[in-house]
Amino acid sequence: MALTLKYMGRTVPPRGVSWRKFVMEAFLRARVTVDEATSWAQYFIDVRDRLHGACFYGFMYEEDEHRQLVERAGEYLKRVRELVMK
Repeated sequence: MALTLKYMGRTVPPRGVSWRKFVMEAFLRARVTVDEATSWAQYFIDVRDRLHGACFYGFMYEEDEHRQLVERAGEYLKRVRELVMK
């Protein structure tokens, strides 16, 4: 949410705007390519839905399904930090 706060001035999307579009727009305003913004917005949605929604609330955890999301987290956080710090 540091990224959206810096580039969008808020931590939640305005009414009627999806989280995917909101996060993607923040990445675009940080001047990344459309492909990168799309990829990271998709990752954000996957983590929110599949890790937070399913795992955090104890519905399920499947090692093979969720490991790849966890492993990519470091890359995501590194990229967000770079963009927030510039």
